Amino acid sequence: MPIFKLPVGRLNTFYYQTPHDTTDLDPALAIINAISTAKDTLYFATYSFTYKPIADAVLAAHARGVKVYGLIDGTALKSKTTQIPALLAAGIDMRVWGGTWQLMHDKVFVVDGVTKNAKCGLGSYNWTNQAQKVNVEVLLICTGKQVARGLGPALQAQITMMREKGRPVVLPPTVG
Repeated sequence: MPIFKLPVGRLNTFYYQTPHDTTDLDPALAIINAISTAKDTLYFATYSFTYKPIADAVLAAHARGVKVYGLIDGTALKSKTTQIPALLAAGIDMRVWGGTWQLMHDKVFVVDGVTKNAKCGLGSYNWTNQAQKVNVEVLLICTGKQVARGLGPALQAQITMMREKGRPVVLPPTVG
């Protein structure tokens, strides 16, 4: 039994992909634009996070008072280009979920999830340099009444549940 169903006609869905020939199909730009509309909350869960322009959008949202809650997989900290240290330095509450046999493989975000302005993004698109420049990826961004009533709260609840089971991000010591 599904958590909710989405009736057709009350949901707006926008499709993005990599590779893309035009900026109107660019998943990173679509994510940045969605995050820039956040007024209250931004929840996100992404397997890996190395793409700086998206990190800059998350940091800008946090700086303007948006409550940001992030979840990453444990492997995300192993990348030399991870954006997690910058988010932590800004005071963003990041959690890590998973371990050797448990992956947090979501690639989702929820902007203002329980309001009429809710936006949700989901697909295969990781927030990474690799996804933007090399991989074949897709992203759907959904808006509309059913997002605010169903999809937004459901994704937000999933991210919250995994965050509660997760642990605070602890960065490995740097060698200087």
